[in-house]
Amino acid sequence: MLNSHIENILVNQSQFIERFGTYEQTDYEIRTLEDLCEPIKDGTHQTPTYTNDKENGYPFYSSKDVTSRYMDWDHPMYIPAELHEQLYKRIAPRKGDILLAKNGTTGIAAIVDRDEVFDIYVSLALLRPHPGNDVKYLWAAINMPETKKQFDASLKGIGVPNLHLGEIKKARIVVPPLEMQHEFSTLLEQSDKSKFVGSNRNLSRCLGARLHLKRSGRLRQLMKLHQVSLVKCLIQRIRLMSISIIISQIEIYNGSNLILLT
Repeated sequence: MLNSHIENILVNQSQFIERFGTYEQTDYEIRTLEDLCEPIKDGTHQTPTYTNDKENGYPFYSSKDVTSRYMDWDHPMYIPAELHEQLYKRIAPRKGDILLAKNGTTGIAAIVDRDEVFDIYVSLALLRPHPGNDVKYLWAAINMPETKKQFDASLKGIGVPNLHLGEIKKARIVVPPLEMQHEFSTLLEQSDKSKFVGSNRNLSRCLGARLHLKRSGRLRQLMKLHQVSLVKCLIQRIRLMSISIIISQIEIYNGSNLILLT
């Protein structure tokens, strides 16, 4: 699964260069991220007070939640409502924004692809593309190795890498006409759908095999031997693909009990 994810990234990057070139050699306009996005700002610089009250708290995301180039919505920290109100006045992420990792892990971007109220840490920069730009195209351009090279050349600090907002704003990307941006965005969406179908097909086969083993009485014995790898495999698949798959019943053996996840 990991190899498939990396392969998909490399294919998309190859197609990007074939169509548009790089900022060093292209037939199209070169613009900075500051030209294309407003605002460009990072999350709170203060370590927040977290809460275990998920019902009344608000999700809080950091650079760890974009490392697959897709938002990992499933593993946030939570902050109290009072703190959320303070942070949200300064920066209020919304669907269509781009979140860029800028501390620790740097130069990896993900699109906010759902309507969700949440806050972000300083390790993420929020970029809001101007109207007239294709968000998915910009996301792909930001994730290109040539853009990452620009970010890496400007990293500040000793120890934990720190990408300053000023350097993010100066990063240059290729900007073809909007129609061509849309075409490439459609190509990426088709690639994502193909990846989704393939993943669902493999997942269906796995669940079908699980049902057969359950009926034959061998499921419990096998899960005793392989419960850890099975759980890790499923979690990695869902996180890397960053897709919402509703699985009505997955039984995972835990000690002497079966836990039903829905």
